[in-house]
Amino acid sequence: MDAPWRIRLLGALRAETGDLTITRFATSRVAVLLARLALFPRRAHSREELCDLLWPEADLTAGRLNLRVAIASLRRQLEPPPLPAGSVLIADRSFVSLNPAAFRCDVAEFEAACAKAARTDSSSAKRDALARAAALYGDDLLPGFYDDWIMEDRERLTALHEELRAQRGNLGARLPPTEDALAGEAAPEAIRADSPPRVLRLPLQFTLEEFAALTLAEGQTAQAARLLGSGARRLLRRGRNPKRGGGDGARRRPNPRRARRSVVCGAVRGGTRADVQ
Repeated sequence: MDAPWRIRLLGALRAETGDLTITRFATSRVAVLLARLALFPRRAHSREELCDLLWPEADLTAGRLNLRVAIASLRRQLEPPPLPAGSVLIADRSFVSLNPAAFRCDVAEFEAACAKAARTDSSSAKRDALARAAALYGDDLLPGFYDDWIMEDRERLTALHEELRAQRGNLGARLPPTEDALAGEAAPEAIRADSPPRVLRLPLQFTLEEFAALTLAEGQTAQAARLLGSGARRLLRRGRNPKRGGGDGARRRPNPRRARRSVVCGAVRGGTRADVQ
C-alpha cells in the first residue's frame, strides 16, 4: 500500500487511501468495530471485550461467531490483494487491533493539535495549532451511532471542541488590532466603499411626490429631481427651506384630484431608480 489508511470518525465514518474511499460496510457492527479499533489504536482489544461492546445481548458463543464474521468482512475491505493478511488488521485467538503504522485517525490528530495548543506559549504557534484542530473537527463523533461508549466519547470531544472555540476567541481578543480595524474605528459614521447599500423600507403604494419627498429626506436630491422632472425645483426648495409652503414646516398634502401615479416597490436602495407605473 502506497499510503496508510486515513480513518475519519469526526462526521460520517469513512476510510481513505489513495483513490479508494470506503463509506459502506457489511453491517453497522462492522463499522462500529472499525471505529473502536481506530479510536484506541495502541490497545490490544480482547475478543470478549469486543463481543460485549458490539453484541451485549448475545451469549459468548454467538458473540464470538459474530466477531469472526465482522473481522473477516473488515479484513477484505482494509487488506485488498495484494496486501498480505495481518498488514492492517491484526487478530489472533485472543486479541484484535489495527497496525498503528498502517493508518491515521482524525480523532488522534485532533486531540494532538489541542494538546499542542495547550502546552505552547507562543501566540502564533497556539493560533496555528488551534486552527488545525478546528479544521480537523468536521462534525461530532460518529453521528447516527448510539452505543454507550460512542456517546461518552462524543460528549468528551464535543466539550473539547467548545473549549477550543473559546480559546480561539480569547486569543483573537488579545491580538493587536489590524490597520483595517483601526481605520474602521476612526470614522464610525462614514459610509465606506465596502459597506452594503442602505435599504429604505417603503409602503407598497404611494404617490410620486410622496416617494420623491421620502427620497429627498434620505439626502438623494438627484434621485428626487429625476422623479419629479419640472416640479423638482419646487419640492427641493421646500425640502431645503421648510418654512416655505407652510408655517409649521409640514409637507403640503397632494391634491386628491391630481392624477395619482403609483410607485410599487418593496425596498429602494440608495442611488437606484424605482420602477414607476
